[in-house]
Amino acid sequence: MSLLRFHVGEELELKHDLWVHDKELIGKWRDEQKLQVNDDIVLINHSHERMYKIAEINTREVHLMHVTDLVREGTDNSAA
Repeated sequence: MSLLRFHVGEELELKHDLWVHDKELIGKWRDEQKLQVNDDIVLINHSHERMYKIAEINTREVHLMHVTDLVREGTDNSAA
């Protein structure tokens, strides 16, 4: 199964322990994608691409726990 990826704005800081209260994102995750507790998703902003596991999800908030940082395609992460 491929991971679902969501681009989020810079206003959502991709912390290790993340609570999301954005009603639009919650609607997409709960109602459209039918995501549940223990599902993995990837959040992407300008700075990071991170995989999270859903720890809790309801109509008002989603609790995400950081799993790992992902390497973006085309990014040179070699040591200089």
